[in-house]
Amino acid sequence: MILSSISFIKSTPHTNQTDFEHVLAIVNAGRFTHYDENINILFYLYSLALYQDHHFQKAFAIANQGIDWLSNHDSHYMLANLFLLVACTIKKELRQKIDFCRSSFLKFYMAHSTALIIVQFLI
Repeated sequence: MILSSISFIKSTPHTNQTDFEHVLAIVNAGRFTHYDENINILFYLYSLALYQDHHFQKAFAIANQGIDWLSNHDSHYMLANLFLLVACTIKKELRQKIDFCRSSFLKFYMAHSTALIIVQFLI
């Protein structure tokens, strides 16, 4: 928990998340002799840091990994938080895709409507 908290504090926008990756590698390697619910916080803090830095796909993946971790250890501590992050990342991803489609459509429409006006003017 301490390493996760330090990693979250050190993470600022547009920095790499190597500290979190290091802690996650320790967890995945099974270097803990017993399960502790405080390990659940790692997944939440890592996903939250990624979310805040607009890395929504990776935040989604880490939150889901955390949900799997909690499920495998019959825990519910931080489960609601992880599900909320999953929902938030999906919402942000969809918003970005909608905004991209809207922007692309407007560019397409403007290019073609200008061409139509020119053609109508020439005829």
